[in-house]
Amino acid sequence: AWTLTAAQADGQLVTTTRVAGIDGGSPREVLADGPRAAIRVLPVAFSADHRRLYMDYQPDSIGAVTPFQQYAGLFQLDLESGETSLLPGEPGCFCGAGLGPGLLLRLDLADNLSGFDVVVMNLAAETSERIAAVGLANYTQAGGVLIAPDSTRALYALAQVSDFGGANQLVRTVFVQVDLVKRLQTRLSQPLTSLIVPVEWTEDHAAVILASADPEQDGTWKLNLDEGRTLKVSDATYLGTLH
Repeated sequence: AWTLTAAQADGQLVTTTRVAGIDGGSPREVLADGPRAAIRVLPVAFSADHRRLYMDYQPDSIGAVTPFQQYAGLFQLDLESGETSLLPGEPGCFCGAGLGPGLLLRLDLADNLSGFDVVVMNLAAETSERIAAVGLANYTQAGGVLIAPDSTRALYALAQVSDFGGANQLVRTVFVQVDLVKRLQTRLSQPLTSLIVPVEWTEDHAAVILASADPEQDGTWKLNLDEGRTLKVSDATYLGTLH
């Protein structure tokens, strides 16, 4: 799925969404959204059965001033009927989120700035639970939520950032594992001095592939979940695979 956003004469934005087969064949338009003031829609993920496309109402250009991808108003598009509906609890905060089989995870900054609570939303039952923050002072940026295929755990990046985008930018990134069965967050790694996010689980689910989230720096890493050890595996940035 991909989107094209165009500005009208009055500055309002119209976003067209198209989908196609894995080989690029049979492209078709599935949604024309707008006009809206400074809001575009962004594709996020397909549902497990590929019948729905999860998307976000994204404030225009604001993504360039956040270290990690953030989401403002997540919704689903039925690819057959073309109907749209907000996901439970949306619009939520402008914060990190992730979608997995039947789940929506939202990262909610703790009141004492000691990390992020994880709000777990069951999409079918429309019920939610909150998992308390891991407890790291002044780590106020988070994103890259990656849910395991069996929905038993998730991983996200948690960072301390100063002078973001400036000449004196300083970064400390750690990775947090969320046990979705025991409802517990655990810090996995020592701080890294780069903006890095989880992008994909390995086939045996024993490790996670990490990639640079900094446009000025390339790189791909592998995080062993049992040891909490991070190993750089490529100077190029891994973008993902087509499904």
